[in-house]
Amino acid sequence: MLGAPPIASEHEVKAAILYRVAKFIEWPANSFANSDAPFFVCVVGDENVLRAFDSLADKTLNGHNINVRRVTGDMLDLRLCHAAFFPADGGADIDYALGKLKGLPVLTVGDAENFAHRGGILALFTRDQRVKFALNLPVSKQAGLAVSSQLLQLATVVGHTP
Repeated sequence: MLGAPPIASEHEVKAAILYRVAKFIEWPANSFANSDAPFFVCVVGDENVLRAFDSLADKTLNGHNINVRRVTGDMLDLRLCHAAFFPADGGADIDYALGKLKGLPVLTVGDAENFAHRGGILALFTRDQRVKFALNLPVSKQAGLAVSSQLLQLATVVGHTP
């Protein structure tokens, strides 16, 4: 069909959802060096997933320009991120990374259905050809992130802290 819009990949959809969800989360003021500091979205590992998140690079979030970057190797680099996306097939040691980020103001997002139960903050997973999300409220509070009650009404809230 000529002129039909291109179909977004699953990770492009998840990038858009991450952006929309992040609008309902407040980071501590000291998460940013200053009011002009960028909002860093980090993608762990996969170059193809990184390209799916490129659409966020021309957006702003709460007055901060979004900067998308790829993190490979040293998971300690994730401490410089405001949001970190872990693809299920990215090959990263997710449990190690989540342990290093524990208590830091980083929105950890993964696309494995059990991601929030493993100690991540937000799980974006596909079920019945729709992207759903689960939010680990105790872990988000531990990270100092204030989650809007509007978002809590839309998410499946889990309360397990590993």
